[in-house]
Amino acid sequence: MINQKNFIKKSGSYLLLVTVVVLVYLFHLNFDIFEISDDAWFKNAGEYFHLFDFLKWRYFHWSARLFPDAVAYLIFKLPIVYWRVFNTALIVLLGYSISRIFNSKWKPFASVSALLILGYISYDVLYSGYFWITGSFNYLLPMALGMYVMIPYADSYFRETEHHFSIKTILLFIVVFLFSFSNEQVLACALGAALCYHITIFIQKKTVNPILLISTGLMLIGFIIMYVSPGNKLRFVFEEARYFPGFSSLSLLGRTKIGMFWMYQMISQNMIVSVVLITILTLIITKPSWYKKILIVLSTLMISLHHVRSDYMMDFESRSKVPVRLFMDTTKLFSLEFIYYVLPFVLWTFFFGILILCILKNVDHPIFIGLCFLAAFTSCILMFFSPTIVASGPRVLNCFGLILSLVSVYLFHQIVEKYQNESYSTFVLGIFPVVAFLMYYLRLKNQ
Repeated sequence: MINQKNFIKKSGSYLLLVTVVVLVYLFHLNFDIFEISDDAWFKNAGEYFHLFDFLKWRYFHWSARLFPDAVAYLIFKLPIVYWRVFNTALIVLLGYSISRIFNSKWKPFASVSALLILGYISYDVLYSGYFWITGSFNYLLPMALGMYVMIPYADSYFRETEHHFSIKTILLFIVVFLFSFSNEQVLACALGAALCYHITIFIQKKTVNPILLISTGLMLIGFIIMYVSPGNKLRFVFEEARYFPGFSSLSLLGRTKIGMFWMYQMISQNMIVSVVLITILTLIITKPSWYKKILIVLSTLMISLHHVRSDYMMDFESRSKVPVRLFMDTTKLFSLEFIYYVLPFVLWTFFFGILILCILKNVDHPIFIGLCFLAAFTSCILMFFSPTIVASGPRVLNCFGLILSLVSVYLFHQIVEKYQNESYSTFVLGIFPVVAFLMYYLRLKNQ
């Protein structure tokens, strides 16, 4: 009876995963080549370049994202169905990799919950990084490979599993090599995580795993090669002239000011649902304490203000146009005008601070979670040094959204382990993304 019950449960988890994968593929049927975007440029690139010449031209004249460029060059030569299948496989790989980060063995239910949590990311962010064809090569592909590359580090850090040289090791090195020429944001986060892992191992005086050492070395070499690409400078000059004239003349303080306003604006407008999910999961796992009470009060206040005056809580762009020197007069520090100006910054900052504190106080691996949040915000801070900061749109939040999803998966797994209700929890977790994507699907069909 027990074996039959386990068989039914296992079969149901596989069936659920297959259903989710099929639905993901069907959702891809809404998307095709976007002719007035980079899709058209990559589609026509094969008419003017051979693959090697194309990659050489891109490296010396635009960027060192050689692997995404190579995949785009090849995929755009094929019928659109090949991209749909390939992209669905990448999403499945991403869900698999996220779930494996926290599990010694692959579990279908864990992959499903990871995919559902990704569905809490804003549609504008997901579209630009997952379902826009060119965007999927530049964001989804590196993120899926990056998460896969992190699995051996997680096995060693969380479970002290040692990997030995085998055929899988060769596959890992190939993936690491390709990943090392993909996306600067994602690579920087993965390399930072790898270096933190090695520092931790060194502090704990444990034996260094040569496989992970080689993997980190490959990422470091790739990062350096991408950084010194001659195309970076040419691209910077072009994008500055097109999107932000005079950007290079800004001081570090000036770029930081613009970047901070941009970061608050983008996160508050595009990541609100992911933040709500993390908050709910955090409140479930947090034990009664003073900081939990403060988080509840802050959450209620933020929801109230967002409902009554969402423009006030999310409009940081208009505030960026107000010269800061107007408030340098000490007599205005407690004026209503100044309080009105800074209150959203204070509330969002205090909210994230208390939220992160609650999480760190109630998880089994607070250092890991702390580094995740550091990587998430660092992925945004990198944009402070790009002239496309005002033109890139939501797509640059894909890395931020992925890391928040990783934290959410971690919190969700802790809840499942505590309450032993994986099926019901996954069902509740899936309500929002299923309903949301059904509405997106119907909207796209009616366009």
